[in-house]
Amino acid sequence: MERDEMGRKCRMGSRQGCRSAARTAGGIPFSILSGDIARLFGNDDLQFKGAGCEFLITVNGVLNTRSDAKQFNDAIAASPRYKHITSGNSVAAYNYTTYAGDFAQIIGDELGTISYPSIELASLVRKAVERAKVNQCQCYKIHVVAHSQGTSVFYNALPFIDQGIYPNIYYVGLGGERFASGMDGLGGNENYANKDDMIPYWANDGPWRWLGITGGGTWLPSTGGYGTSHPWKDYLSVFQ
Repeated sequence: MERDEMGRKCRMGSRQGCRSAARTAGGIPFSILSGDIARLFGNDDLQFKGAGCEFLITVNGVLNTRSDAKQFNDAIAASPRYKHITSGNSVAAYNYTTYAGDFAQIIGDELGTISYPSIELASLVRKAVERAKVNQCQCYKIHVVAHSQGTSVFYNALPFIDQGIYPNIYYVGLGGERFASGMDGLGGNENYANKDDMIPYWANDGPWRWLGITGGGTWLPSTGGYGTSHPWKDYLSVFQ
């Protein structure tokens, strides 16, 4: 349905819609090679079930199992910033690892295509909006915390999210493959990178960034990691 919407916008003459439709079509081979396309056949298992009007979505990077993704979600949900959110309203998005296939996802994202994890993340954001309606929220917040390649997953999900929802999205990127600080319209937009983390240096300063917004991030003080401070656990201090 999301791809049909992009096609409709393209036919109506929207330049952005045409660009997004082309990026999505280009992402199909990478979704197949990464194995993410399998989620087409069973993606209704992620639901928001709690009371309240705040929601938390975490998006992990590559080379993470589903268990790793849930551990990331649990740690962020337990942090001082988010511990007030009802447990039923905290969900780990699917950015499933197939190990070798993860590198296909990286290549596709760096080339500017849109792969299936981004489409599903957009769907998860809409589920949060629907839950807010069920909970009769007059106003609501959707917190999205993404790490590493998960930041690209979030960036690529934005074309599939109604811009009217943007002010309700409060985004935090950690060790990002893509700084999204230049993205307008979000309710909150924070991008952090450790000075000892080589991934954000490499990913955000490459010549391919003409393909999309990168902006800038907040560089955290050195911890003596010498280029290795990339795991999400090295970023938990952001939420204290």
